[in-house]
Amino acid sequence: MIRKAPFLALLLLQACAPSGPQEEARGTDETAAQAGAVVLDEEGGALNYHYSWPAEAVAIPALHAQLQADAEALKHEALTAAQHDQEGRAEAGFPFHPHELTKSWKVEGEGKRLLAFRGEFYEFTGGAHGLSGFQAILWDKANNRAIEALDLFADKPQATALLEQAFCPALNAERAERRGEAVPPPSGPDDWMNGCPALAEQVLIPGAVRDGAFTALHVLIGPYTAGPYAEGTYEIALPLTPALVGLVRPEYAQEVAAGQ
Repeated sequence: MIRKAPFLALLLLQACAPSGPQEEARGTDETAAQAGAVVLDEEGGALNYHYSWPAEAVAIPALHAQLQADAEALKHEALTAAQHDQEGRAEAGFPFHPHELTKSWKVEGEGKRLLAFRGEFYEFTGGAHGLSGFQAILWDKANNRAIEALDLFADKPQATALLEQAFCPALNAERAERRGEAVPPPSGPDDWMNGCPALAEQVLIPGAVRDGAFTALHVLIGPYTAGPYAEGTYEIALPLTPALVGLVRPEYAQEVAAGQ
């Protein structure tokens, strides 16, 4: 039976919050508080939990509510799993290591109409190591809703093909630098270590804002997708070429510009 855990009280921290000596680990929270961000922070017991989002997201009621709901759902799920693990290990006589869930959002870039947020998360559930990864929110302020990065383009298949032409070589160049050797051709379709993962299945977020326009598309790749855990995460920046800019939907034409 799944038991509902009490949700962490929401702390809306304003710039006027008093300051004072704090532990170094609280530095991020202090910075967020000064910016009027939301910081959820609870340590001790079965789960250490941290979730935060910036003032720019707080200022958008629909997005603020969406992140509140996400924070509550993740907290409930993670705490339930941690408590079950703790109980099971106690019954079996095994040691228990507290679980950890951390998720933070920050502004990746802002144009006249679009606001891009990068989400980074880390989860530890008692295994050999934790798992990290990314999410992204691209908010259309005019329509008050989130869109996907590829929604910027009128012809998604053509835009994806152009992006993949740059993505795969750029990924292999980064792989080679980390591995200290050239990346061999993939041995087959299941060779994820050396093959090129599908671009559309990765986390995509516009970035590199110049004069109010996004000039690149960042591809954020978590562990076990392009390489082993030891290689960590990958981030590949793909400049928006004139050909790609030419495929942008008219309503977003002012939001993008050709990058370098």
